[in-house]
Amino acid sequence: VDDSVKVFAKNLKEYDGTTLQYVAIMPTNEELDSYINKVKVTDINRLIQNLKEIKPENFKEGVVTKITGFVPKFKFEYELDLMKDLKELGIKNVFDEGKANLTNISTNGNLFINRAEHKANIELTQDGIKASAATTFGGAGAAGGFDYFYEVPVEEIDLTFDKPYMFIIRNKNTGEVWFTGTVYNPL
Repeated sequence: VDDSVKVFAKNLKEYDGTTLQYVAIMPTNEELDSYINKVKVTDINRLIQNLKEIKPENFKEGVVTKITGFVPKFKFEYELDLMKDLKELGIKNVFDEGKANLTNISTNGNLFINRAEHKANIELTQDGIKASAATTFGGAGAAGGFDYFYEVPVEEIDLTFDKPYMFIIRNKNTGEVWFTGTVYNPL
């Protein structure tokens, strides 16, 4: 959390040696569309690099750090007609029955592509990426579980995502982005 954004990251399941990471970024002082239009890859990488794990050494000594937060559930379904986009990029012959040449993948000389679509579904629930309402840990400075006999300073960190935000699913080790999206209307 800083003056302009809140950022949350959660490691997802490992698949064949690849650990995916969910990263949510919520601008706090401007509309999401405006933020997305001006944010750069270097800005996002800096935010991710500056994230702190919940470990005792990442918090101030002598201060109780109380972290509260809520990341709303959402279900994201996306369909894209790739033919239109590929044609705009100049890939046209493969879609034309008279011009397509797909002999490297089939012996059928009349083969051409007549449909290209992309579909995606992402759902953030308590069963998938779990976002707890509050995080506490005992002797490392978290609230809860201690009776203090003297005044202890408390630093509160609020990770509540209550405005539209963007998210990235990426390879945690390489930084390669696998998917991006936005959440305007959480469940």
